[in-house]
Amino acid sequence: MIDKNVLTPGQIKLHKSHQFMHSIFSLNPELFHTLLAKKWANLAQDNAYVSQKIQELFACTQEENELLKTEIFGQEYANPVWLAAGFAKEFDGLKTLENMGFGYVVWWTVTRLPQEGNKKPRIQRADNINTLFNWMWLPWSGAEALDKKAKFLKEDWQRPEKMPVWISLGNGNNANTQWENESEEAFATRKWEDLAESLSAMYDHADVFEVNVSCPNVHGGTSNQGLSLDIVLDILQKRNKEEAAKRGIDPKTIVIKISPLTAQSDPSKAEDITLETLEVMTDIAIKYGVKWITATNTSKERNGIANGKILYPNWWMSGAMLANQSLNTVQKLHQILQKKNSDIIINGVGGIGCEWSLEDLSDHGLEMYDEWANTLQIYSWLVAWSVILPVALKKNLAMFKKYNDKHNIPNI
Repeated sequence: MIDKNVLTPGQIKLHKSHQFMHSIFSLNPELFHTLLAKKWANLAQDNAYVSQKIQELFACTQEENELLKTEIFGQEYANPVWLAAGFAKEFDGLKTLENMGFGYVVWWTVTRLPQEGNKKPRIQRADNINTLFNWMWLPWSGAEALDKKAKFLKEDWQRPEKMPVWISLGNGNNANTQWENESEEAFATRKWEDLAESLSAMYDHADVFEVNVSCPNVHGGTSNQGLSLDIVLDILQKRNKEEAAKRGIDPKTIVIKISPLTAQSDPSKAEDITLETLEVMTDIAIKYGVKWITATNTSKERNGIANGKILYPNWWMSGAMLANQSLNTVQKLHQILQKKNSDIIINGVGGIGCEWSLEDLSDHGLEMYDEWANTLQIYSWLVAWSVILPVALKKNLAMFKKYNDKHNIPNI
């Protein structure tokens, strides 16, 4: 189990404050997310005193920081605890996220065109099972607007060398909807080229592109998996090389983010990917030189939830009820990659967090790490249940590294 005693009194007090705010906004979790991710994060970075206090509250010891240093494919990261796509919308709160001590942040999934998303409410929380459900459909202002904002921010924020910028790419709902009288071939070409245009628009702002081939928040977004992944990666890697050649640099790193393995015994009833599909996807990833796989995205399945079929049936699930499904995917993915003698890195994400009361801390993050996820991403638990999760997880990973020689974060 994760040891809560590594936390300072100030960190525990911050956790309890988050819980208090959580209870106030329990009926409107999207508003709470907006206040936390946009308003608070932006205000905090503009106040020197608050910024200093955040650094102190989220600080690890010098020994812990040394244990957590991570070098992968020649890129150095301060630690292996990273923020998954969804929290940092449109480059908001960059300095605050840096002060919170993340190894890196994946910026909100970029679509080429702006879109409003679904009507509110589109996030629901089930606190009795520590699970979050969403039906957002990626509301945001589009790649062109973000490109302009990123250029402006370059003069205002000097990001640390050990905090590379990852940008998530996804198809927009417009790209994923076949037009009337449009042929299948024309639709497919437009759909895949939409991703390539987003990559080009963001090329000067990213060190790494995480391609969200499993995005549930657009129509048909999960259809980029399986054999379709071959088309996606062929187009993106060609565009990647073209953009790199224009600038006289090496192509950027491409990562794919996948759905969890289905928990259904009958594959015909699967809402998530099957083991056969995962095998196909790893072959395609190896073929196109993908260096990382993020496992996993959210799930539409409701295994283990009482009345699961009627609990937001068309929404996507994250949090505690996703944990075992994600852990199983990481285990199976590692086995497949080992069998294929692949050095692809696994980012483990899904259900990593702590219990409501902090009296009994969940350790899915350490389980994933022990099952050979090389790095970890967090999101839902951070937003909905405990803002101190990144420092708690880092401190416990440092302890784990210190006393468990069988598994160290690899320097590859």
